Amino acid sequence: IILISVNISGWNRTPGWGAKVIAIASIFYGAGVAVRGVIVLNGFSDIDTLLTPNWSNSFAYIMSLNGIILFASGLIAMSMEQSWRQLSRSEGELRSYIDNAHDVIYKIDLNGKFAYASSNIKSSLGYDPSQIVGQHFSHIVHPEDMQACNAFFKRLISTKKPEAGLEYRAKHLDNSWRWHDTNAAPLFDSHGELSGMLGIGRDIHERKLNLARLETMAHHDPLTGLLNRAMIAERCDLAIDQAAQNGSMVAVMFLDLDDFKTINDRFGHDVGDAALKAVADILKSTLHCTSSLGRLGGDEYLIILPDINKKDEALAAGRDVLEALSAPILLESVSLNLSGRMGAESAS
Repeated sequence: IILISVNISGWNRTPGWGAKVIAIASIFYGAGVAVRGVIVLNGFSDIDTLLTPNWSNSFAYIMSLNGIILFASGLIAMSMEQSWRQLSRSEGELRSYIDNAHDVIYKIDLNGKFAYASSNIKSSLGYDPSQIVGQHFSHIVHPEDMQACNAFFKRLISTKKPEAGLEYRAKHLDNSWRWHDTNAAPLFDSHGELSGMLGIGRDIHERKLNLARLETMAHHDPLTGLLNRAMIAERCDLAIDQAAQNGSMVAVMFLDLDDFKTINDRFGHDVGDAALKAVADILKSTLHCTSSLGRLGGDEYLIILPDINKKDEALAAGRDVLEALSAPILLESVSLNLSGRMGAESAS
C-alpha cells in the first residue's frame, strides 16, 4: 500500500525515472508477497517460518529485497528530480526577471572584459549581448569618463567591497552617448577567489538632460541664452578676485542699445525679442571664447574680459562690438540698423 501510494504521488509530482523505478519496485515486492501468499493458501507445510530453506522463501526474499532496493533508489531519484525541477523553475524565474528588468545586468572579469550582459542591453544601448561579451568596458565608455570608470573598477577589485553611484556616458550602437549609472559588487569563484564584478547599469539619460535644463534655466537668460543677471554678477566678482590673486587685469564692459523701445513700438515685441537674440549672437561671434556674456535685462548686456594685458585690449574689443552692431540685421523681413553705447572699467 505504501509503495502504491508513493508511486501515485510521485507520478503526480515528478513523473520521471524515479516514479518508474518505484513502479518496478512495487512489481518486485508484490511478486514476492504474491508467491508467499499463494503457497500459504495452498497449505504447503514447508513454510512454517520465514527461515525455512526452500525455493519459495528464497524467491520471496530475493524479490522483496530487490523491491526495497529499487524503492530506495526510486525515492532518491524522485528527490533529485524534484530538486532539479525546483532549481530550473527558480532559474527560469530569475532569467525572466533579468530579461524583463529595466536595468542592464552584466559581469566583468578581472581583465575588465564583459563576461555577460543581459538581453535588455539591446533596448538600452542597441547592442546584442554577443556584441558586448568579450569586449573591454572601454569599448562603450566615453573617453572623458574612463578615468572615473577605471578608478571605480580598481577600487572594487582592491577592496573586494561593493561600490555605487558611478555616472558615465555609454556609447549607443547609433554612436550617440547616453548617461548611465552603475552599482557593482565583487564576484567570487567556488574557491572563494575574486573572479570579477557583477554590475547593474541604469539609463539616467533623461534625468541628466532634465537636470541640465533646470541648471540652464537657473543660470541663463531664457530669451538669449546668455548668463542671467545673478550669474553674470557672480562671474564678475569671481573674475575680479582671480585677477587680484594672479596679478592680471580684467575688463567689465556694459552695453546698452540705442532707442530699442522704438523697435518694440514700431515692429512689435516679437521683432524686438529677435533683435535681442541677434545682439547676443553678435557678442558670441565677435568676442573671445573666454569672455563671459550676460543680459542684465531689457536691452542691457554685461561683458567680462578676463586676463587682458592692457586697457587698449578692452577698448579694441568694444570697438569691434559696436562695429558689428552697425551692420544691418535682417529679422522677419525687417532690416534693422542697431547701435549702442558701451562703458568699460578695468581692474587688476
